[in-house]
Amino acid sequence: MNMYDQRQFARALTQSAPETPCHLFSGKARDVEQRFEIYRNNVRAARISALRQVYPVLDRLLGERYFTAVAAAFVSSQPPTSAVLHCYGDGLGEFLMSFPAVAQMPWLRDIADLERARLKAFHAANQIPFKPIPDDSALSWLEQPLAWHPSLALLRSTSPLLRIWQSQIDQLPMPRAEDWQPENVLVWRPQWQLHTERISSLQADLLAPFRSGSTLSQVLAFSSEDDAEAIPALAELVAWGCLCPA
Repeated sequence: MNMYDQRQFARALTQSAPETPCHLFSGKARDVEQRFEIYRNNVRAARISALRQVYPVLDRLLGERYFTAVAAAFVSSQPPTSAVLHCYGDGLGEFLMSFPAVAQMPWLRDIADLERARLKAFHAANQIPFKPIPDDSALSWLEQPLAWHPSLALLRSTSPLLRIWQSQIDQLPMPRAEDWQPENVLVWRPQWQLHTERISSLQADLLAPFRSGSTLSQVLAFSSEDDAEAIPALAELVAWGCLCPA
């Protein structure tokens, strides 16, 4: 099978309603179509299974049948662009919001984004986090440009995102309506252990400038909060290994 035939074969496997490339096979057209449908179903099932492994909490929240229906629609409209299936599924949370039955539950999209962030953090590049050296002067490390660790992801949610996620991981009750408060969630992997933590709005605001390589002194200078609150909040982020030398 030459390269052109291979492309035809692959395209027929992934399109939602393609013509079977019968000319690539021997036998009667009807028999070829039946055999080829087995390939197509296997490909579809493998991609749905890959999404289910990436989004286990979303799977539990939606239920197996509804998740399968959403995943099947996603697979049909957005085939993978890489042969590495753990890379597949970006945008599933936003895609989910197009379904009327869940459109008024944006926290489901946030759960999908959190699970995706954890997967990306797990596979992110290793980099040594910034740690102030005690022998250096405070001025030297306050002026060190810093950036987010390659694994870092910050999610700002209008829902109790971390508590919803933990309720499914640890088999705990879902947050009640009176406890439904916004949460900022941080995901990162400074060494070999994946971390998922709730952070304050202040810490989320302090993290933002480091995307562009700010220094600790610059962030503190432009913070609207008093140093008595900003310094401990920032120190915790540094201690967690969220930042790296830029």
